[in-house]
Amino acid sequence: MLNVNDLVHEFPSSVLQRFSLAAAEIDGVLYATGGFDGKDYLK
Repeated sequence: MLNVNDLVHEFPSSVLQRFSLAAAEIDGVLYATGGFDGKDYLK
């Protein structure tokens, strides 16, 4: 049986709030990048 805990990795929360980011799933891995913090876009 597949254990979801073997697939989920937690990372520390970002100190900067962001929105309008891009997210994609590639080979079962979720990636999130970019975003806007109200002043600057993350590149």
